[in-house]
Amino acid sequence: MNKFITLLFFVIAIFIYGCGTGRNFTVDPSTDLAIGLTKVSDIEKLFGKPEEVKTIFENNVSSIIYKYFYVQKPGYYNYASMKNLELEIIDNSLNGYIYQNSFKSPNTNFADSLRDKIIIESANSNDVLTVFGEPSGKIDLPTNLINYSLGINTVKIVPEAKEAWIYSLKYFEDVYNTPKPYYKFLIFFLDNDQKVVDKYYISNITRQVIRQ
Repeated sequence: MNKFITLLFFVIAIFIYGCGTGRNFTVDPSTDLAIGLTKVSDIEKLFGKPEEVKTIFENNVSSIIYKYFYVQKPGYYNYASMKNLELEIIDNSLNGYIYQNSFKSPNTNFADSLRDKIIIESANSNDVLTVFGEPSGKIDLPTNLINYSLGINTVKIVPEAKEAWIYSLKYFEDVYNTPKPYYKFLIFFLDNDQKVVDKYYISNITRQVIRQ
């Protein structure tokens, strides 16, 4: 599974580097985006036309994914920051978003070492906020956005989950003009009562580049 995800990010990285750095943009998801209320016209008014658009129909869910990104090109062996915003549209309304920003400030880095403080079936959304702060992604379930971001069918969602909160970071290091992606995702699944019913974590980061 990890090899597939690494390959997926590698292909995306080559595409981004080959096609340019995208378009710089500014977003505060907690104020700019409202699940169920934000429409396609609102999104394009805020950010313009997306860099990529993809239609996905899986698990009886039809989604349109809008993607905006901006990558800082590095030199040899240099670290490359990026902004990445993925939005899922269902029936012309925002169903969810995942935002990543590895520029110095404000970035979406998070203390993944604290993830064991959130205990499944004991913790709730307020506990998550206390430990990690506001998430950089929120999604109503069902969704295609999580597996689109991580790789098809890598995340199995428990039936009682109704919402997902995502903490996420991604950046690149350049080795002889070959971009190597680094990423970490921490996802909490909440039920209708805002109780944490499951969690998912994946990372290939072996050393800290972004400072807390």
